[in-house]
Amino acid sequence: MATTSATSAAVLSGLIHVDQAGVCLFSTEGHRFALDTAAVGEVTTTMAMLPVPMVPRPVLGLFNLRGTPVAVVDLLVLLGVRQTPVSASRAGTTLLVLRTDRPIAALRIDRLETVLPQGSGRRVLLDESGVHAAQVGLFEPPAGGPAAILLGARPLLASLLKLGLSDNQRGDHEPAL
Repeated sequence: MATTSATSAAVLSGLIHVDQAGVCLFSTEGHRFALDTAAVGEVTTTMAMLPVPMVPRPVLGLFNLRGTPVAVVDLLVLLGVRQTPVSASRAGTTLLVLRTDRPIAALRIDRLETVLPQGSGRRVLLDESGVHAAQVGLFEPPAGGPAAILLGARPLLASLLKLGLSDNQRGDHEPAL
């Protein structure tokens, strides 16, 4: 699961700037997040996850997505909200698969709340000090309700690539966006 700087550059350079894309709202353990729909491949449930030894702490294991092994990541550990990952052996785990040309990572989530169309809600950018790079701001839903932490697609993917998550080591990994 190692990556090269060429792979990282190829993945990041292919992501589009999606400030006006729709938003996927999801929650995990009482934390609410928003991610541009352009960065979301699909939401699925897995009944089995294979634990992998000697991986970075946020990686819970691998699951099989139509024949492709995909790393499952604990988002709260990745963001530094907590230090200890949840148990990787939970059956019926809901996963948000990130969109790239070949799936490399999925975030473990509790539930998908809603998908909002382009132009819905309000994005408020945050000062970068004191937060994880993937936390780029807050998203305020159009109908009120609690705000969500807005995740940036580029910094989130960059954080995953720093963990060594890539499906090839040749440096030709191309993003779908």
